[in-house]
Formats: sequence, structure tokens, C-alpha cells
Amino acid sequence: MDRGLRAQLSPNEETSLRKIAAGSTYYDRIQMAHLEQLVALELIEARDDIWQLTAMGHARMAIGKTTRK
Repeated sequence: MDRGLRAQLSPNEETSLRKIAAGSTYYDRIQMAHLEQLVALELIEARDDIWQLTAMGHARMAIGKTTRK
């Protein structure tokens, strides 16, 4: 499903997605609600206790669906 590619994210959720894409490991600085939303949209997943982009998350970043503010 491509819902994760089309879904509107809040500016804060977009920031959280960009932080994870950049490899940030400061998860305590990312709101749990943002992590839950990004997981529900299949944009991120935990691998070996590290949040990482899924294939859909990479695709969303590649098409520039997130905005930089």
C-alpha cells in the first residue's frame, strides 16, 4: 500500500522522519506519537533496536514528499 507516500505529516512528524533518515539515534528526543504514526504508515521500522526507514520511507524521501522548514 502506498498510503505512507500520500499521507500528510505534520511538520514535527516530517522532522522526525528526516532525523531518522539522517541516522539519528537520539530517539528520546523524538515524540513516541511521531514514531507510532511513522510506523503505522510503514515509513520506519525498528531493526536491531535502531529505527530505520523502510523501502517506502526511502521512496518518500526520494520524491521529496516531506517539506523542509
